[in-house]
Amino acid sequence: MSTEAIPPPPTAAASAAAPAPLRLWPLMRWWMPVVIGGLLLGATSFLVNLSSIQERGEAHDQLVTDTQWVRQSLQFQLEREAEALELIASDLRTGALAPAGLEARLRVFLRRGRETISVALLEDGPGAPALEVRDPSASGIDALAAVPSSIIEAAMERAARQGDAAFSKPFSASWGAGIVLGVPAGLAPGSGANRMLVAVFSLERLLEEMVPWTFAQGHEVTISDVTGTVHARRNAAGAGRGIYTYQAPLDLPGAALILRTNSVKGPPDWIANVLRGGVIALAFFLFWSLWALWSDVRRRVAAEHRLRDEVAFRRAMGDSAVIGLRARDLDGRVTFANPAFCRMVGLPEEALVGHAPPMPYWVPERMDEYRDRVDQVLSGQATTAPYETVFQRADGQRFPVVIYDAPLRDADGRQVGWMSSIIDVTEEKQAEERERQQHERLQTAARLTTMGEMASSLAHELNQPLGAITSYLAGSLNLLQKGDAPKEEIAAALAKASAQAQRAGQVIRRVHEFVRKQEPKRMPVEVSALLDDCRALIDLQARRDGVRVTVEVEADLPPVYGDPVLLQQVILNLTRNGIDAMAGCPPERRRLAISASRLGAWVLIVVRDFGSGIDESLAEQVFSPFFTTKAEGMGMGLSICRSIVELHGGRLNFRRLADGTEFHLQLPPGQ
Repeated sequence: MSTEAIPPPPTAAASAAAPAPLRLWPLMRWWMPVVIGGLLLGATSFLVNLSSIQERGEAHDQLVTDTQWVRQSLQFQLEREAEALELIASDLRTGALAPAGLEARLRVFLRRGRETISVALLEDGPGAPALEVRDPSASGIDALAAVPSSIIEAAMERAARQGDAAFSKPFSASWGAGIVLGVPAGLAPGSGANRMLVAVFSLERLLEEMVPWTFAQGHEVTISDVTGTVHARRNAAGAGRGIYTYQAPLDLPGAALILRTNSVKGPPDWIANVLRGGVIALAFFLFWSLWALWSDVRRRVAAEHRLRDEVAFRRAMGDSAVIGLRARDLDGRVTFANPAFCRMVGLPEEALVGHAPPMPYWVPERMDEYRDRVDQVLSGQATTAPYETVFQRADGQRFPVVIYDAPLRDADGRQVGWMSSIIDVTEEKQAEERERQQHERLQTAARLTTMGEMASSLAHELNQPLGAITSYLAGSLNLLQKGDAPKEEIAAALAKASAQAQRAGQVIRRVHEFVRKQEPKRMPVEVSALLDDCRALIDLQARRDGVRVTVEVEADLPPVYGDPVLLQQVILNLTRNGIDAMAGCPPERRRLAISASRLGAWVLIVVRDFGSGIDESLAEQVFSPFFTTKAEGMGMGLSICRSIVELHGGRLNFRRLADGTEFHLQLPPGQ
């Protein structure tokens, strides 16, 4: 990689001969920070002023919105109280409300809001009330008596004149500021006196109830009359500062009230800090720009040294890597190959770098596969998941590899190619093959062990058809010696002998298919046919040990996908274990139940015995290799069974019961 050399300082003659823009550059280089500083200072001042104006406007608009909301809340609450009192007065006028029930209605009205401290029924003026109900929380306060009579008279006169509810002007009493609401209630029965329902509201309580706490923390809220006299105030955070204020009238019949809000927020106090911060930042920026001018050359030299060290370090990393590294450009041409990859394919670096597809390490019969993969990688459609294939060394030897492809980007983040990590997995493949062969040998040994344990039962099973064949043939010979025997009898005897011979051959063939070593074959397997094939071998040992076998298969079970011989091995092993578990049980308990049913989309095969069960302390070791409870057992049966089931994508587990054990074999449906 080339580096930029540091030019020598220009001589006086060279400076004189340089073009005008180049001669002005040193002067511009020093004046540039001054120009930038002036622009920044002007921009900072403009932004500060603009921000202050915008903040004031936003604060005032928010104050107007909040004040209007509070005004509507206060007005709505007082109007709601007036409507409720009018409803009571209407019931009095029409006789729907008896005088005896008036006190109860007034108490309900009093509980509607804390702002109401007294409500009374007056007859012919503001004298002693015919009935008065007071707020229990305002104990010791005679709110109605403390109200000036002129206030009550004015409210009653306006209400009588309008024939509707009317408020009085605000007043001040010993218990605070308030307002009176009067509602005509008709004529008193008997005396014919004019009745009036009068309610006394506390303005301080009205503000406490209707002004939200959050709003009161930031504003001073007052209620005054048209003369500007303040009658009620709420200022939880102190007096307002007079910078952001707003007032709005309360439209109440008969009362002229003004709601005024005064924010406790002061003018923006961060302007000075912003100015000082801007000056400091500007000074720092100027200092930094001056320092950057004379340190630029020093940084260039240091960067060149670091670049050379970085190139050498990255080269050393690639050379020391034990996996193959290969870089390609966007056209698929090799641009880098580390020594590990060169040793892997048996070619020198110079034979690989610059080489375009097809590559010399490609296997001839897989050319189409390689080209498709290269097209996917270069088009960006390939994923970063590992890709497995086969390469060929220069001597023709082939070996499996796993390839990881990732985009290769430059310092600006642009993709310039692809980087591949190639791993030789020859040893891993050989180890997998050895493990597979060993597992197959273990499976075959387990099947042979199973048949060895069943040898006596097998001999007894074959003895019956062989004895029958002997009897039928002896009878046929006797008939032939007589000479006058009917041909039909001889033919029937020979047919029975043939059937018994087929029976014996079928038993031997099933045993041979079970124990012979063969490659696993996957195919759809009907569960009922699988259990039928195992039934003859299961019955051999069951009859020997006096065990009754029952098989229940649910109708229309889906086939499972797997190797029938391996699945037979699992079922036979589970049934043999169940029969052995009942060896010491009474004859009436020796029963082996086999069932097959659906479990969602899966097939569930259950092998249930009624033996002694599995001890709780040994439950976790049941599927462990070389663990057995039998004196002559190898301890590999259940371990191999679980491996076979997991190979088929299924599950094998068991459940301990009070009178035996259940083994559950779950298999996925056929593909």
